[in-house]
Amino acid sequence: MHRLLLIAMIALLSSRSPALVSHADSEDFAMDTIDPLVELLSPQGGEEWFIGESKNILWSATDHNFPAHPISLQYSINGGTLYLDLASDLEDSGTYLWLLPYAQTTSARVKVMARDSFGNSSQAASPQNFSLLIAPPLLPEM
Repeated sequence: MHRLLLIAMIALLSSRSPALVSHADSEDFAMDTIDPLVELLSPQGGEEWFIGESKNILWSATDHNFPAHPISLQYSINGGTLYLDLASDLEDSGTYLWLLPYAQTTSARVKVMARDSFGNSSQAASPQNFSLLIAPPLLPEM
């Protein structure tokens, strides 16, 4: 009997303890669980780009909750097995001028990633390889 009374008193005291009770009021609470929509428009694969040139990476990304700089870009020179950082914290303008690195390969790819204010993210990569080549020497005119 004493044991039952002791358990009841502990339960009653615990329910009144402010440390064990939580309460929050907010009229501005918002939640988003939808990933951004991302599409890489260029490069798509099959292109022959030359080292030292500047080429545009083009994408489309939409989300209702994008922060000011939601876009990051990466590139791969081994067909997408390993990606290297190219640019981050980009505005969602849909274009980035890339000065092509000295990395001769026929298996380059680009990946665009977008993250919204709630941490939802999406990415899109070149569906096929493109080439980064050394430009052939100019032949003298005859």
